[in-house]
Amino acid sequence: MVNQYEPEGMFISAPGQAAVGSDSLRDTFAGFLASKPTFELKTTSLHKVGDIALETSQWELGGTDSDGNPMALSGRCAATLRRQPDGHWLYVIDNPFPFE
Repeated sequence: MVNQYEPEGMFISAPGQAAVGSDSLRDTFAGFLASKPTFELKTTSLHKVGDIALETSQWELGGTDSDGNPMALSGRCAATLRRQPDGHWLYVIDNPFPFE
C-alpha cells in the first residue's frame, strides 16, 4: 500500500490524525491490515489538470476489531494524486474523512 503514495504522501487515518511519509504510512497500514479487513473502493469522480488529479470515492470496510468483534465502516473519500515522471499516479493526500 505504501507504494501507492509519494515518499512524503499523507494519509488521514482518522479526523485530526495524519500519517506523513513512507515510514509513518507503513506503520499506519500495518495496524490497519492486522485486522484482515475487506475493503471496497468505488471512484465517483476524477478530475485532472496537468499532472494533478482530484479523486472522490465511496468506501466500505469490513473486518474485526481488536477484541474480535465484527466491524463495518463506510464513508466518502477525497484524494489528491500526482503523475510521476514514468506516467503512473501516486497519492499525495488521501483523506477518507474529508467531511469530519
